[in-house]
Amino acid sequence: MSKIKELTMELNAEMDRVYAEYVDLHQSLRIHSSSVIDEPYMKEAERLIDGIQNKYAELYPLFHFVAHRYQFATNVTDTYNEWINDLIKIGAKESESTES
Repeated sequence: MSKIKELTMELNAEMDRVYAEYVDLHQSLRIHSSSVIDEPYMKEAERLIDGIQNKYAELYPLFHFVAHRYQFATNVTDTYNEWINDLIKIGAKESESTES
């Protein structure tokens, strides 16, 4: 397996794990959203809010990387597709020339 594929798979698994924790924290906080956060729930609400902020901060570099590299990936893919189309055209021309 190539190093890039291996790292991509590891990154994907880690992103899924951290994002699941982020969603769980949001769901836990929603349980308290229907009531006023008073003293008994204050520490729990603060813990959940802190956890949400920390998980987002953990995910943010990934989001930034994906957004920043999106155009690069699009350009490389477009260039590759153009190359494939050029090969198809060359193949079509060669086939036509061999039939004459």
